[in-house]
Amino acid sequence: MRHPRRTRMAQRPHPRALLGMLATLLLVALLLPSPAVVAEDPSAYPFTFTDDSGRAVTLEAPPRRVVSLGPSNTEILYAIGAGDRLVGVDVYSDYPPEVEGLPKVGQLLEPDFERIVALRPDLVLLINLSQEHQERLRALGLNAAHINAATLADVYDRILLLGRALDREDEARRVVEEMQRRIEAVRRRVASVPPADRPRVFYEVWPDPLMTAGPGSFIHDVIELAGGENVAADAPAPWPAFSLESLVERAPQVILTPFAESVQALREDGRPGWSGFPAVRAGRIHLVDQDVVGRPGPRVAQAVEELAALFYPERFGREEAP
Repeated sequence: MRHPRRTRMAQRPHPRALLGMLATLLLVALLLPSPAVVAEDPSAYPFTFTDDSGRAVTLEAPPRRVVSLGPSNTEILYAIGAGDRLVGVDVYSDYPPEVEGLPKVGQLLEPDFERIVALRPDLVLLINLSQEHQERLRALGLNAAHINAATLADVYDRILLLGRALDREDEARRVVEEMQRRIEAVRRRVASVPPADRPRVFYEVWPDPLMTAGPGSFIHDVIELAGGENVAADAPAPWPAFSLESLVERAPQVILTPFAESVQALREDGRPGWSGFPAVRAGRIHLVDQDVVGRPGPRVAQAVEELAALFYPERFGREEAP
């Protein structure tokens, strides 16, 4: 089948990016708004941490001008009250709405280095784990760090790390505590559901080749916390390819996909071999917002709430979509 058209970018792995990452993986400065006033704690700097590429990153002072090449980190900065320090973002950063007025500095895998340099950032946040990009930014005299959460625990940790790095520790801690409170509320509401009664869930990361979310991914954590049973819970990798034969054996009762084309194909019997799945027979095929479910940032708590409502509409007071 043809790949569905994607209108927005989430931080689930693009299959080409996945395959690519396995093999490989900035004039307007004077017109920019003034840097944010930062309440500095001189005793807290320099601050050194190890980023997600394994490199040591040292900040001599709280960053005042930050470029974010990743929607999840953009959302984290706004959530911890540091959105006014952003001076540039990737083209996929579209939340919260305030981000719309910021200069765009290219795509995740194809950043506009000249434009980034022109923005004079004192910190560039990356998520694509490209050593080449980080080395090039450093060669240009810029401080760059990879911040890319894999699991839900990582999401909490990276929010706290960015809070520490940007001298917003209290705000970051409050964000994490609120996320944990909301997720715990969901967990309690589904805790009484016996394992045998939990819906078997398949999450479509990509339709062709078929890919899903396995253990070690935050989407797996979201499914399980929402009271579902991930049919790929025994997969050997966080983002594995998944055969139709394996899916037949798991007989999913709920199918989640961020692609409208996939929902239509499944509802119109347009996928050979899928019509016998309990999820297809029962019409439990759901289009999910990949910007909410697919970004390892503050909105993960919302993702858990939304999936729980899809799994247990009777418990969360919602009717299932036709």
